This record gives sequence, structure tokens and C-alpha cells, in this order.
Amino acid sequence: MAHVQLKLDASASTDWLADLSATLSETTFNVLATVPTNEDLLGIVEVRTPDGESLVRSIEETPQVHSCEVIHADDQVVLFQFRSEMTESYEVLLTSETVPQYPVALQDGWFSAQLTASQEQLSEYVETLSEIGIPYEIVSLVHS
Repeated sequence: MAHVQLKLDASASTDWLADLSATLSETTFNVLATVPTNEDLLGIVEVRTPDGESLVRSIEETPQVHSCEVIHADDQVVLFQFRSEMTESYEVLLTSETVPQYPVALQDGWFSAQLTASQEQLSEYVETLSEIGIPYEIVSLVHS
């Protein structure tokens, strides 16, 4: 098995959440879970922001988002669940049968994730990222 820590620029692909994070470049989005369903992508995200109402309004106005439900909000944190169209960056994970370890940090359009998979799966993952033009950087790679 291989364990890789990588960063990828999902804002270079079709990814509404990465695009939103790029517009709020100083804000970190912590993706706590994502699950593909038959029709869309279900996710839970935590964002530390003093302006949660504006953030939620932006999400609700995003055409790719089917629904957004606020689970918790206070003057510092917004925790929300969304259903959206499948994102291109997540589709690459599914195709390579690679699963990230959560939480996954997202800031300024860049996901920072840890993945554990076979060498073959990781190779397929990074090859596909290159083929579709999603920039990535391998921060560390350990084989076990």
C-alpha cells in the first residue's frame, strides 16, 4: 500500500466548492465527508467564518448545488450538508477507486488530502489528474 499526501488545484476543474473557496482565499473549508449517491454528491463541510449567512447564500445560489442544509451555525463556524452535481475532482477519485482520509482541507481552490491505496490506484489517480489538467503536488509518499 502507498500513503500519499497531496495538494490539488480543483479550481482548475469543474468544482463549485473549490471555486467558492478561491473567492474566499483566506478561509479554510474542512470537508468532513463526501459520499456519491445515485444522482449526486452528498457532502458535509465545516467553515470557520464570521459571515456564515453570506457563505450559505453563495452556496444556495450556486447552480450545481441541489440543496444546502445548515447543520450548525454560530458567530465563528458554519457546518453544512450539501447535495450537488458530481465534481470533476471527485470523479477522478471514484474512477481510480481511491478514497481520501477525512477531513480534507480546502483553501484558495486547493485540496490538501491524504490518500491510502495500492500503487496502481495512485498511479491511475495522478495520471488522470494530469490528463484532464488538474495541477497537483505530491507532498509526501510512503510505501508500506
